[in-house]
Amino acid sequence: MSHISMFLIGAVFYESMIVLIDTIKTSRQIEMQPWAFLVFICKMTYEHYQDSPYKHEAMHIKLEKLLPMWLAPVWLTPIFVTGEEFEYDKKMARKREKQRRRE
Repeated sequence: MSHISMFLIGAVFYESMIVLIDTIKTSRQIEMQPWAFLVFICKMTYEHYQDSPYKHEAMHIKLEKLLPMWLAPVWLTPIFVTGEEFEYDKKMARKREKQRRRE
């Protein structure tokens, strides 16, 4: 995610936390709730792939591909993965295979 500016990350973080906070149930106004964190991860994943050939791929595949990066700071790895590949990668693999056969 090195191509995403810190300004954009801050804006997406702030936008993910802007909700009506129920101060009766919780007094944690400055902490990000788990669902708000999921919104943040989804928005950052969207921004990460925005200028790539994977822009129109399914979000669940994009999230799965970035999950190891999201978990690395806390020394975790994904336990369950579907192993789905991007359609773009499949297309490029077919193209390379076709080109290899021609040679």
